[in-house]
Amino acid sequence: MDQALKAVTINGAYQLKRDNEVGSLEVGKYADFVELSADLTKVNPLEITDKVKVQGTWVGGKKIDLKKFMEEANAIDPSQHQDLVKSSISGLHSH
Repeated sequence: MDQALKAVTINGAYQLKRDNEVGSLEVGKYADFVELSADLTKVNPLEITDKVKVQGTWVGGKKIDLKKFMEEANAIDPSQHQDLVKSSISGLHSH
């Protein structure tokens, strides 16, 4: 799990030559991250999608209102990704 998390954070940023801006939480970097309902290193990898939920999303250090964001995305292009918008918004109501 540690290798998987590094692959999508600091190692991915390094590959994009942006590790000085993103990929880890450090002073001077963009504060983009998600808050999860559980520690990914403590959950069976086969159960992550069932047991771990996104509790919040921050971009540039500011918490995003995901419901508003998804509604705005839907308003821009209602024909695409309908299932994603519906499941994201309905998932917000269950928490």
